[in-house]
Amino acid sequence: CFLYMLLSSTCRAFSNRRFFTMSAKSTTATVDVYPLSHKDKLNGHVKTIHIVRHAQGTHNVKKEYKDIQHLDARLTDYGKEQCHSLSKKSPTLVSKDAVVVSSPLTRCVQTSLHSFPHLEKFMAHECIRETVNYACDRRRHISEIQQDHPQVDFSHIDNHEDEIWKYYDELLGEEYDGTRESAHLYKVAERGRRFFAEWLRELEEEDIVVCSHEAFLRCILNWGQEGGVPLMPEQHLDDRGHDAEDVALFRYCGEDSDFEKEMRTGFENCELRSFLIRFPS
Repeated sequence: CFLYMLLSSTCRAFSNRRFFTMSAKSTTATVDVYPLSHKDKLNGHVKTIHIVRHAQGTHNVKKEYKDIQHLDARLTDYGKEQCHSLSKKSPTLVSKDAVVVSSPLTRCVQTSLHSFPHLEKFMAHECIRETVNYACDRRRHISEIQQDHPQVDFSHIDNHEDEIWKYYDELLGEEYDGTRESAHLYKVAERGRRFFAEWLRELEEEDIVVCSHEAFLRCILNWGQEGGVPLMPEQHLDDRGHDAEDVALFRYCGEDSDFEKEMRTGFENCELRSFLIRFPS
C-alpha cells in the first residue's frame, strides 16, 4: 500500500513516500489474542502465531547500535548456536505446514532459516522490521539480501531501498544520531497493526512463525495497554495532535491471569512464544 507522510510546514515535506505493502484502511483494528490452551475452545477465524526474536547479532554483544560496521547486523557465532538449539525443539512446537514470515533485516532472515529447518516456506515483510533508529536497524538493498538468501520470498516488499531510513535522513538530517522511529512510535504501532490485524488475516496458512525484533515487539505488545510501552523515549516526532488515542493492537483474553504479563515482557534473543489470534468475523 501507500502511506503518505503529511508533515507540518516546519518540517521537510515529501508526500507520496511509499513505505509498506498493505492498505491503511484499518489503522484502529484490535485483535483478540489467547493462550494456546484455548485452541479447542475458540470458534471463528483463529490462527496460531509463534513469535521469535532474532538470535544474538553483532550489535548485541557490546550494544554498539550506532557503529556503521553493524549496518544490517548479522548473527554472531553464538547467535547461530542459539538457532541450532531452537531448531532441535522447533519441529515439536511448530507444524510442518507452517510458514515463516521474517523481518527483512539479515539477522532475522538468518534466525528464521537456521531455527526452522523442517519448514519449507519462508517470506519477508517490511512491517515487522525493527524500529528504525541506528545503523544496526538500517537494511541493505533487498537484492543484496535476496542474493544471500534465495530461499526466502521477498516479493511482498515493494521498496527495495530502505525508504524508512531515507525518510528520517531527510526529516532530521544525515548527521542526526538520536532516536528516529522510536520517537515516532505510533508509526511502529501502525505497521504492526497492518501486519497482524490485516495482512496475517488474509494469509492462507493457519500456523505462522513471525521472526522480529525486541523494540518492535515491545511496542506492539504494549501499545495502548495500561502502563504503556516500557522504555518509550520522548515522542518529539509525534504529529498526531494532543487528542490522539493510542488504540491497543492486542486484546489479551482467556482465563490465564499471567498470559498478558508474559506476553508484554521483553524477549530474549532467540526466544519463541506461541499464542492464538482470533480475527473479527
